[in-house]
Amino acid sequence: MNNDSGSLLRVVGALVYLSEARTCSVNYGPCTNDCAARCTREHPGGNGYCFGDIPSAKACNCDFSCPGPPAPPAPPRRNCSGTLGLCSSRCEAACCNGNCAAKFNNGIGFCNTLGNTRLCQCQYTCGSIL
Repeated sequence: MNNDSGSLLRVVGALVYLSEARTCSVNYGPCTNDCAARCTREHPGGNGYCFGDIPSAKACNCDFSCPGPPAPPAPPRRNCSGTLGLCSSRCEAACCNGNCAAKFNNGIGFCNTLGNTRLCQCQYTCGSIL
């Protein structure tokens, strides 16, 4: 047995997602007379076909439409803002962000300079003080 046929056996039943085209492909192993029927039975609308260079070693492949990845969740609604003191050399942007996250649900923080004062500004979901 050469390495090529061993490789073919390892990919049998593998499902491959091709995200850009939103097409999935599954390899059913050695090709038989029912390759196309098997594909459409398991994946309505699918296209089953035999492929390979060696007639006795052709494989049954099935291409079919598959759903794309789910949409990412919407970012949390941060409809309130407030301050948590001053930013300083002891509490810069990362410290301010951590303080806001600890105090408010969905809280994010940043240092905001107003005149000569650097405030730790927080944005968060209203009604969600932790």
